[in-house]
Amino acid sequence: MELTAVLWCLADDLADREAFKEERGHLLPVDIWPGVMDPPIRYSVVKDTNGASELPGISKGVIEQALARQQQQGKGGM
Repeated sequence: MELTAVLWCLADDLADREAFKEERGHLLPVDIWPGVMDPPIRYSVVKDTNGASELPGISKGVIEQALARQQQQGKGGM
């Protein structure tokens, strides 16, 4: 998913929360979910190189051969 699509999802989520609060908020206790209008949790993925090694480079030809073997064996593939 592209970053712009993720940002649109976040904006849509906040808009949905606001609409819910406007439509139904008066029916709920004020302390039922203190963070209802907080933005959703954001995560980040980072490379951890402590004691790790890089994955070996695999040529496109090797991958194509492996996929062909899987298809011949009836296991499908990608």
